[in-house]
Amino acid sequence: MKCLCYKSSKPSLLLFSEPQNDAMLLIEFTREQMIQQLQGSIHFATSNSLRSDLQLHQIQKSVQSFHDFMIDRDYNTDPTPITASAEVLYAFDMVMQGTQSTAVIISGSSSAITMFAFVSAAFLRDILIVNLYVEDHVTDQRKAQAILPMPIH
Repeated sequence: MKCLCYKSSKPSLLLFSEPQNDAMLLIEFTREQMIQQLQGSIHFATSNSLRSDLQLHQIQKSVQSFHDFMIDRDYNTDPTPITASAEVLYAFDMVMQGTQSTAVIISGSSSAITMFAFVSAAFLRDILIVNLYVEDHVTDQRKAQAILPMPIH
C-alpha cells in the first residue's frame, strides 16, 4: 500500500482575522520575513467573510491561500457560542492539514467567540500562537482577556 501524501518542505504560516484593519496589519507584519527571508507561505482564514468587512480581493492577492470557515452560513442563523466553536474547531483542523502551517498569528483584540475557538484549537494541537494584541481595537474585554494568555506555552 502506497501513501501519496503531500508534505511541504517550506515554512507555512496561518493568519486569522475578521476586521479588515487587523487582517492587513497581520499580512504586512508577516510578509517580508515569511516570503522574502524564509521563502515560506502565508495563508489566511476568517470565520465568515460575508459577515465581516474584509476586502477579499485585497487579501487574496497578498496570501497564497484564503480560507473562509463559513461559520453560520448553512442555515443563516446566529449560532450559539458552542455551535460556532465546534464549527471553528472542525474548519481549523481541515485548514491546518491542507496548509501544513506550523504557527498561527491572530489579532486577539477583535475578541469574537470564533477567535476564542480558533486559539483554543491551535492550543489543543500544540501549535505556536502569536497574538498581536492592539488595545485600541478591543471589542469585547472579557473575551480578549481570556484569549491574551493562551499563546504562552
